[in-house]
Amino acid sequence: MINVKTVGLNEFLNIFNENKKYMLSQYSWKFLEEPYENYANSNLYVTDNNSTFAISKNGTILSFTYNLQDSSAKDVVNAAIRLGGDKIKVYESLKNIFQNFGFSDVLKKIPWDENDIPKGWHPSFEKEDLYLLALPSREIEEREIIDDFDSLDVRDRLKYLTKTDDAKSRKNNKEIDEDLIL
Repeated sequence: MINVKTVGLNEFLNIFNENKKYMLSQYSWKFLEEPYENYANSNLYVTDNNSTFAISKNGTILSFTYNLQDSSAKDVVNAAIRLGGDKIKVYESLKNIFQNFGFSDVLKKIPWDENDIPKGWHPSFEKEDLYLLALPSREIEEREIIDDFDSLDVRDRLKYLTKTDDAKSRKNNKEIDEDLIL
């Protein structure tokens, strides 16, 4: 079970940066800290065990970190998906991991940019392209139908209720139940 709560920007960034301290330096730069303005219109989430992710208004998962005390990174990714995430930016070496988590569509490949070097990157590290990955459109469409739960007829509501153990959270997409189970 993964419990998720919303937090303010300062708390989110403190936990995000604390998580990065425990990563080997050759990996920590790959977990992107966004410019502050990108967080302004995003929902910021932390699990009970301090994994982090933010979800922008367009559904992009930002600043994902996984704390080993959570049951699995897949559970944290599933929580992000349940709360509206359908895209994620990752460096090339993390691409296969997130594709295995369901982000199989490559929307965009962003070549390494010498003028936009990530914080924490060192010249001894490999240069990696950045990828914008997305859930298959079929899964995005299913979630978008549920976003308008009130407009569904009784039969479609019953179908939905049998698909998920957390209809209330999915109905409002931004509301979080304390007992969110993935």
